[in-house]
Parts: sequence; structure tokens; C-alpha cells
Amino acid sequence: MMRMAVKSYNNESGQILTLLGILLALSVFVLASMASEISDLNLVVPSERASSLLKEFNNIKDTFGLALNYNLVNISIVESTRESEFYGDISNIMDAFNQTRDSFFIVEMHHGIFFHAVLNSCGYVPLEAGNVYKVDVTLILTDSETSITKEMGYYITCKPYL
Repeated sequence: MMRMAVKSYNNESGQILTLLGILLALSVFVLASMASEISDLNLVVPSERASSLLKEFNNIKDTFGLALNYNLVNISIVESTRESEFYGDISNIMDAFNQTRDSFFIVEMHHGIFFHAVLNSCGYVPLEAGNVYKVDVTLILTDSETSITKEMGYYITCKPYL
């Protein structure tokens, strides 16, 4: 007995549907892994920023001097008066300035804004309250369309260590 080879089209169409289902599942998996890799970049598109550049600049302008002072000194609290005292070494002003500038730079880059600051001068201001120094800084804030530059003077307290 001889059997004749008969083609079965029903069986092949089932295999094609299975193959298409597997390809679709693989493409969804690849797209999901690419999307998770892209979302892990920690960058925000500048157009998604909710506040204006001027509002952001005013926030930086108000807090940069305070952050610079905290990066320069160690704060200690006097137990009897419960007042804080700022002890540090003014010769470390460049290190404190660079640390402050770099911290603000990183935070602003996450919002799609470029921040830069330049230390212009630092001088002693004689006051009764302790060692107060005036630090002149140029602050620069830029996004893709606008740039704001302003020279600021900050007064920081830095008592020398005993």
C-alpha cells in the first residue's frame, strides 16, 4: 500500500499564528525593556518644567548664600543660650564654594536648567557679632531659551576654631 502525501493547510496556518504570537510577545518585551532603560536616565525635558526660570532663579538667589555658609562651617549649639555658632576656616572658601555650586548644578540639571556660579571676591567685614565675610558671586541660570545673570553679595559667618 502506498500512501500519497497530502498537504494539510490547516496545520500550517496554526503554526503561523503561533509564530506571530511569539514574535508579538518578544517585541512587547523588547519595547518594555527599552522604555525602562530610557526612563532610568534621571533627566527631565525642559518643556515639562512647571515653574518659570525667573522663579527658579529667585529661589537659587535666596538659598545659595545659606548653602555656601553651611558648606563652609561646622555648626555647634551653645548649651546655655541655645544659640548656634558657626566655626570654620575661611581659607576653605573655594572648596565650600565649589561644593555648593556643584550641588546646585546637579539639582538644576535634573530640571533641564543649566546653572553656573563664579566666585568674584571674598572679604572680611568687621562686625560685633563675630567674623563676618562678604562673598561676591555671579549667578548664571540658563535654559534653552532664556538666560539670567546677576551679581550677588552674601554675608557669611565663620568664626575661627580656638
